[in-house]
Amino acid sequence: MWFTKMKTLPKSRVPYAYVDEYGEKHPYTHADVTDPVRQWLVRKEYSVTEQDVPFAMIINLKATKQLGKHINLALFVNKILDYTPDYQRNGLMIHRSVSPYFGMEANLKF
Repeated sequence: MWFTKMKTLPKSRVPYAYVDEYGEKHPYTHADVTDPVRQWLVRKEYSVTEQDVPFAMIINLKATKQLGKHINLALFVNKILDYTPDYQRNGLMIHRSVSPYFGMEANLKF
């Protein structure tokens, strides 16, 4: 079970540096604001966004049987029951789907 909430903090619209095509870092100066290529590095607007993801819950099951002193057999079934509601973000519907799966494991002690 988990809850998720994220909020982005305000950031500067103007970068403090940029990396050129050769991988070298250069400071972003006032002259770069009017440069035909580097002017696009300045963000036009910025707003603080807050994103919430609704509560989700998944139930798993694991059963273990000890056979003698040296063998443990376990059967597990994950995601038997789940509650993952749909929610909207940026005008889109987010659908979280989970698929149950199962398996078996054997632990041998020597």
